[in-house]
Amino acid sequence: MRPPDARSIRRRWGWAIGTAIVGGWIAPLVYFWRIVWLSDRPAPMVGCLLAMAASLLAIALPARFFRPMGFEAGGRVYERLGIRAFHRLMGDGPLMNRAIRRADPSFRVLRRRNDLPALAARTRLAEQAHWIWFVLGIPPTLAALILGWPKYAALLLVSNVAVNLYPILLQRYLRARIVALEAHRRAGRPASSASGLA
Repeated sequence: MRPPDARSIRRRWGWAIGTAIVGGWIAPLVYFWRIVWLSDRPAPMVGCLLAMAASLLAIALPARFFRPMGFEAGGRVYERLGIRAFHRLMGDGPLMNRAIRRADPSFRVLRRRNDLPALAARTRLAEQAHWIWFVLGIPPTLAALILGWPKYAALLLVSNVAVNLYPILLQRYLRARIVALEAHRRAGRPASSASGLA
């Protein structure tokens, strides 16, 4: 049996994460809409749909919104929230990258110094997408509370935090680490002192 290559490792990791997202967040949302539809209560459904449309405003977030703020410097605030443990499990995180390096020892997340801007741009796109989904998930949670389904509201809230809010925090953490890495390099200090990108 051939050992997995980098492409198959990425594919398997992607399938695992995709399955978790569908099962843990999308499926409860779809089931919620089924319940609301069958309940024959159009007012909560219409109000919820209109509120969910507001999620598209995340497309217009200005560039300055994605710049790390002072309290985010170095990413320590996110590390206190357990973001490094969360990062380990994600695609392009340390566990996946370690598995790829076993299959391909030459693999590196950052091969050149000028790879950093491209990585930062990818984190901005990922964060923007998760903001859209996160805001989209808030109205159904509130609607479930209004309809008297607190346990289901709690399920929607927890799944939205896991699937969208924590990935948002992860992207901001990575950009804070990129800024720290660039500052270390400009100061002539070793790049390893700003680890945390892989």
